[in-house]
Amino acid sequence: MEPELTPQEDLQAFVDGQLDREAMSAVASRVAESPTLAREVARLRADKLLLKRVYGPLADQPVPDSLRAPFRRHRARRRATQFGAAAALAAGLALAVWFGPALWGGDKVVKEALTARNGGGAVTRQVALDGAEPDQRDAVISAALSVPVKVPDLGRSGFTLAAVTLYGQAVQLSYRDTAGKLFTIYLRHSLGSDRFDLHQEGKAEVCVWQNAELAVAMVGEMTAKEMLKVASSSYADLNL
Repeated sequence: MEPELTPQEDLQAFVDGQLDREAMSAVASRVAESPTLAREVARLRADKLLLKRVYGPLADQPVPDSLRAPFRRHRARRRATQFGAAAALAAGLALAVWFGPALWGGDKVVKEALTARNGGGAVTRQVALDGAEPDQRDAVISAALSVPVKVPDLGRSGFTLAAVTLYGQAVQLSYRDTAGKLFTIYLRHSLGSDRFDLHQEGKAEVCVWQNAELAVAMVGEMTAKEMLKVASSSYADLNL
């Protein structure tokens, strides 16, 4: 049985980054344990991202006179209804553009993550796992990223850490399950504001989770539901 759902306002505050570190960690732990919460967090983040992308550029623009006029006329109600239908169609087309290939094709974080996963990129160091204490390993990675992070323990999700690769100021954490299936976490400096994206790339799901300090791209051949569960657990363990 899944844990009792976290109140909606707590989830919304979690998505908006308005909780303190202790509360963020507590909610993230519950999200990691509940596919239902993970899906709800993904939905809230996606809604927030959509609103920002579709309506953000319009926020500071004045309403044109051509749009004001119909509301001052006798047939304002009918015209407003027609305008709403057209706006809905335009918004639908906008979403198709925002979430189409163009968005991901030019995504620097995703490109770097896929390149590293496929064995490319300029490797600067392979961090030894044998004999290394977790704290020492975390310190090396934190130094490379200039942000304190911890390597996630994904044993509960069936994955074991197999390799830690440094690419200058970026890091790839490679995990394997008992069948040898690969799951990677790519970390680099943030490229902007908070974001959450989930997208299928070939047979793999790609999840990008970014805050003001780090961009994290997680890639694995799994269902979207499985990715949300592993991604939530990974993000919580990173201690961001």
